[in-house]
Amino acid sequence: MGVAVGLFAGLMPGPTQKVTAVALALLMRVNLPVAVLITLYTNPLTVLPLYFLAYAYGKLLLGNPAAGTMTPPPNWDRMSLPDWWHACLNWLAELGWPLLVGLPALGLTFGVIGYALTRLLWRWAVISAWKSRHCRTL
Repeated sequence: MGVAVGLFAGLMPGPTQKVTAVALALLMRVNLPVAVLITLYTNPLTVLPLYFLAYAYGKLLLGNPAAGTMTPPPNWDRMSLPDWWHACLNWLAELGWPLLVGLPALGLTFGVIGYALTRLLWRWAVISAWKSRHCRTL
């Protein structure tokens, strides 16, 4: 469960990742160091692709047929600063709902997949160790 908590918390915005991982790990009584360590899968190299994936996932979940496409930010030319700023705020608001829905949904998806894979790998490791010990005792 620590892996699942870390995968979920890793998609939270910037500095809240570790805080979310610690809070959820304490609340759910799971492995705290693992939960915090797993949040490191998001870093400056992976955060943009992951957030774009979350945006596309959010658009898909909201039923938008153009899921996976992101409108470009407003162009500065021939706009006054207040008009450009207003256009930027509208552009960010347009991105808001898909990202707001997509981040926790993708985090939950990653968490479920991570939990299942960790359980499978742990079971395989334990069975392999048992078989190895059994063969040595014969």
